[in-house]
Amino acid sequence: MIGSRTFEDEFAYGFDDPIETVSYSRAVRISGWLVNIKAQPIHGIRLIARNGLWRRRITRARRKRSRPDVALEFPDVPDAHASGFLIETQLRSGRNQISIQVQDEQKV
Repeated sequence: MIGSRTFEDEFAYGFDDPIETVSYSRAVRISGWLVNIKAQPIHGIRLIARNGLWRRRITRARRKRSRPDVALEFPDVPDAHASGFLIETQLRSGRNQISIQVQDEQKV
């Protein structure tokens, strides 16, 4: 559609380790990097864990972690050197579905 945008048109990202689809530990640790390839600011990253038995759990990522490797890959993106993030949380017992959300330059 004209005027629409998708995540892939605006962002590039990577995870440092594969994300396990099945885990028997409640501790979750996800690290990686995220840049807006149009050099717009990113205002936040968060993980949302949903479990049918409990209320959803929201955990904000720790951001602005040093990533010189990403800065080399994206030299035209001013914040690429600090594009790393880390999410650490404890999931609730049972099956959890997680998603990661990004707050863009418009705080959406």
